[in-house]
Amino acid sequence: SKIGFMTDLIRGVKKLIPKNTQPTPQPQPQVIYQTAPQAAAPSQGSTAALIKRAYIFLDCADFKSANEYFEKVLDVEPENAQAYLGKLLADYKLTKKEQLKNQPASFANNNNYKLAYRYADATLKAELDGYLDAIQARIEEKEKDSIYAEACSMLATARVVGAYIKARDKFKEVADWKDSSARIKYCVDKIEELHRQQEEKRNNDIYEKAVAFLKSTNYNDIAKATPLLESIRGYRDTDELIEKIPEFQSNWKKNSVYYDAMNKLKTNDLGKVKLALEGLKSIKGWRDSEKQIQLCLAKIEELELKEKQEQEELERLRRERKLAEAKRRKKKIIIITASVIAVMIAVAAILATTLYILPNSKLSKADKLMNEGKYAEAAEIYASISNFGNATKKAEAASAVAAINSTSEDVNYEDQIKR
Repeated sequence: SKIGFMTDLIRGVKKLIPKNTQPTPQPQPQVIYQTAPQAAAPSQGSTAALIKRAYIFLDCADFKSANEYFEKVLDVEPENAQAYLGKLLADYKLTKKEQLKNQPASFANNNNYKLAYRYADATLKAELDGYLDAIQARIEEKEKDSIYAEACSMLATARVVGAYIKARDKFKEVADWKDSSARIKYCVDKIEELHRQQEEKRNNDIYEKAVAFLKSTNYNDIAKATPLLESIRGYRDTDELIEKIPEFQSNWKKNSVYYDAMNKLKTNDLGKVKLALEGLKSIKGWRDSEKQIQLCLAKIEELELKEKQEQEELERLRRERKLAEAKRRKKKIIIITASVIAVMIAVAAILATTLYILPNSKLSKADKLMNEGKYAEAAEIYASISNFGNATKKAEAASAVAAINSTSEDVNYEDQIKR
C-alpha cells in the first residue's frame, strides 16, 4: 500500500541520518479502516500481538485489514519475515501459508516474497522453497502431461518412418514420465521395422528390374543388370546371377540367332530359308535347333522342287506365248494382206465402174437416143464420155445430124451418120 511504502521510505531515511541531527518527524496521515479499529502507533513489544491480529484477519479472509496490520508491524520491525509472508498471503488472497504451494504459477518474483525470504530463518526459507518446488513440480508435471499427450497423439497417427521419429523425439522430451521409455522403445522398434521393410522393398525393386533386364530382348539391357545386382549383393540369388551374366549374354546371342532363323523359316523365300539353315547350324545343340535344321532341309528341298516346277511352267508358258505370238503375227499378216486385196478390189471396182461400166452405160444410152432420133441428147451424152471408145466420133456425128435436122427435113440421116 502507499502508506506502507511511505513508512518504509521514512524508516530508510531515518537510518541514514545521525540521531543527534534527526529532524523532527512529521505526523503521518491517519487512515480510517472500516474493518478494523484505529490503532495507535505500536511499540516494538506489541508486534507479536499485531502479527497475531493480522493472521486472524487472514483467517477471516479480510485481506485488506490483514495487510494494514502487517504494515504496522513493519513500521516497527522492517525486517520481520512473518509480516512480509503475511503480505504475500494477502497478495494472493490466501488464508494459510500452506496454500502457497497450490498456486498455478510461481510467486518467486513477488516483492513481498523476496523480502520475506531475505529476512526468513532457515525453517521458513525451507518451507518457501518447498512451496515453490511444489509449484514448479506441478507446472513441470502439467507440461510433461501436455508433451506426453502430444507424443501419444503423434504415435497414434504415425504410419511412416518420419512420423515415428517425431513421436520418439517427443517422448524423449519426457523420457522419465509415465510409460514414455516403453513408448520410445516401441517407436524405435517400428522405425527399425519400417527401415527393414523399406530396404526389402528397395532391394526387391532393384532385383526385379535387374531380372527384367536379363530377360530382355535387347542385348544392351543385360549389361544394365550388372550394376543393379552389384548394388544388392547378398540379396536372394544376386551373387549367382552376377556370375551368370556372361552366360546370359551368350544365351541372348543364341536366342537372337534362333528367333531370327525361326522368322526366316516361316517364309517361303528359298534364300531366307537357306540363311535360317546357316544360322541354326551356328547354334547347333541350342534349344531344338537340330529339329529345326531338319525342317529347314525339308523345306529347302520342297522349295527347290517347287521352284524347278515353276521354272518349267514358266518355260512352257514362254513357249506358248512365243507360239501364240507367231500365230498372232501370221494372222495379222493375213488380215493385212486381205485388207490390201480388198482395198485393191474396191479400187479396181471403182476404177472399172468409173472407167468402163458407167461410160459404157452412157454410150448404150446415147446409142439408144440416136436410134430414137434424139440426136442432140445423144450428142451431149457422147460428149460427156469423149475419152471412152469411139464416143468422140459418135458425138461429132450426132451433133452434125442434129444440125442438119434443124435445117432440112429431107436429109437422109442415115447417110449422114454413115458419112
